[in-house]
Amino acid sequence: MTLIRNTLLALAMTAIGPVQTAGAQVLEMQALSYSGGIRQLAFDRLSNTLFIGDGGTSITVLKLNQAGAPSQRVFAGAFTDMDLSPSGRYLYATSSGGENAGSPIGQQSVYRYDTVTGSWSTQSSQRVSGMIEAIDDERFILQSRSNHVKFSVNQWGPGDEVIALGTELSTNEPRGISQFDAMNNRLLHGDCCAVTGDVRALQVQGNELIQQERSNTALIGGGPLVLSTDGAMVYHGNEQFASQDLSVATRIFAENIIGATSLHAFSTSNYYNAQTGELMGALNGDFRVFAFSGLHSDFWAYDSARKALVHLSAVPEPTSFVLMGLGLLAVGGTRASRRRASR
Repeated sequence: MTLIRNTLLALAMTAIGPVQTAGAQVLEMQALSYSGGIRQLAFDRLSNTLFIGDGGTSITVLKLNQAGAPSQRVFAGAFTDMDLSPSGRYLYATSSGGENAGSPIGQQSVYRYDTVTGSWSTQSSQRVSGMIEAIDDERFILQSRSNHVKFSVNQWGPGDEVIALGTELSTNEPRGISQFDAMNNRLLHGDCCAVTGDVRALQVQGNELIQQERSNTALIGGGPLVLSTDGAMVYHGNEQFASQDLSVATRIFAENIIGATSLHAFSTSNYYNAQTGELMGALNGDFRVFAFSGLHSDFWAYDSARKALVHLSAVPEPTSFVLMGLGLLAVGGTRASRRRASR
């Protein structure tokens, strides 16, 4: 009964639209057993599809049917990374035969899955394709996985080969994880294994990458790099930065943050107020990856303790929900009065 109540509340809020209330509690809507390995997770709302990357051998496409069990298709391959385009139309993935100081060794490939047609396509790349971040439906940034990271802007080609755009940028950056900030048109790179785990910003200007500011972090050894769903905040390990200015951390959390919306910052087991850093509640699981969809209040995550994909939603607490309902009734009453007055 509790799960049904939570689901009805969450569905009501999803129907209303993106929820923007700091007094929201995170509730479980659905759980799907999944025993495979999960390193990456992405969610496209329009096609209602989850993409599951196991970090090396396959990508699973899980269609979440409204009625009946989800349909599952597994695509085998030595995938090194994946990323969903900002529109959600395409999932991009990479496979690298190896690299030496950022230079390719062996076959380098980029894959693209079309959520509309349900088809995969593959193109070879002359540049190292260890990691990928989608800029839009056609362009993406390729990144090497070794130290002295190389970055390059590329485009899906009309034939069987990726089109190299702009200049390949060679840096002194340690290897790490990147996130593309579509709101500010910047690539954010977080060091994963250096003595000081800094975050570096690269501005995308046309098809060129321009190095900008970097953080002066207190983080030792790096950590997860997370961009909030509204693009306003960046999290690296337990530090929070304003996405437009990485020079100084705005807040330090009690735990590493591995997922974030505009309102909440999520660790593996808790969620915090993103504006204050206050602990708001427990997630009741051991969550390793999250998949958000724009500013919508519901999202997916993987609970390794239960080996389950869990559909969660940030739902206003009872007081907030009642106030919102009264507000909607007031709006409806006002509109009704206006209609009567106009007759």
